[in-house]
Amino acid sequence: MKRLRNWNWCFILFLSLISCQKETSTLVPDTDWADITLDENGFGGIELENSSNDTANRVESYRGAKSALFQKLEATIMSFKIDPRRDVKTFIGTNSKLKEKVAAFIRTTRITEAVYTPRKGMELRGQLYLGEGFKSILGLMVKKVPEEKSPARSSPAG
Repeated sequence: MKRLRNWNWCFILFLSLISCQKETSTLVPDTDWADITLDENGFGGIELENSSNDTANRVESYRGAKSALFQKLEATIMSFKIDPRRDVKTFIGTNSKLKEKVAAFIRTTRITEAVYTPRKGMELRGQLYLGEGFKSILGLMVKKVPEEKSPARSSPAG
């Protein structure tokens, strides 16, 4: 009976370890970004020099938080796989026009929450929907071929 109890504990421990594993990969499995919305946080601290002016601190910390948010989103996007061998960063390479387009796309992030703490700084939460817009920026859109329509009959067949 004691052995059975030990095996039960081992089994419970094994199941709990398996269930606690977390997938940390940021790679998109099938290059279909139609339904992906990225959620990220950005934090901007306060410089001690401007501690007397609350408005200046708020603006400064907002800018820092927004910059941190955009950097996190860019890092996440650049790690996505567009095919089994290449990620977005490799695909873009040194193409400055594509880099500018991706940066402009990242700037369309919707800020969903902003929390300002006077002595600490600003924390922003943003959402970026990739979808077809991001595919078209990279030139990965698959054009849909319109289906041919069968000619409509004007009179019923009888």
